[in-house]
Amino acid sequence: MQLSAGAPATGSSAASPGDYHYSLRRGHSVHAIIHETFGGFGPGAVALLYELGRKHGSRLGADERTAPWCARSFRSLHSMKISVAIHTAAAREILETVYNDHGAHTHEAPHA
Repeated sequence: MQLSAGAPATGSSAASPGDYHYSLRRGHSVHAIIHETFGGFGPGAVALLYELGRKHGSRLGADERTAPWCARSFRSLHSMKISVAIHTAAAREILETVYNDHGAHTHEAPHA
């Protein structure tokens, strides 16, 4: 099973085949996975991680050398990677909002 990431182009939580025509044409499967900024995974995301975890077991493949000590299975490693990506994106969005709000008032970047 191969995955394609991204939000549906329509802005809804239900993807249509047209939203991912390039990925589908290349033989990928598309799964909507929903996550909360504070760490919650939607039921579909949990089910997908468990399914992929069963297929991969404890094998980490290319990630074996770089995986942290606390992520020694496919499911734990990829749950961590998804969580870090979400938190990084949220932090960037917050900083961009602060910069835009601050810059609009003073025309200077905020101090980091």
